[in-house]
Amino acid sequence: LLPEVRHVAVSAADFTIGLTLDEAMLPNVLLALRLNGQSLPQEHGGPCRLMAEGKECFYSIKWVDHIQVMASRPVDTARQIALSRIGKA
Repeated sequence: LLPEVRHVAVSAADFTIGLTLDEAMLPNVLLALRLNGQSLPQEHGGPCRLMAEGKECFYSIKWVDHIQVMASRPVDTARQIALSRIGKA
């Protein structure tokens, strides 16, 4: 990584969350690829799902299709999209 990298954006289509590099490196944040020794099934977010224990539920992004490291905080769309889906935005 370049020295100026401070953030990670994890996305599935237009659904993006931002983590600091330090948050992304915590043991409670992981990319799940397997479940019970098998490839992660699509209904559980496969082939790749972000799991962030202790974070709000929308941080657990199913069907991750893009991960980007960057110097500045990414535009975080996850909260607003999640709230709009439950009618609270």
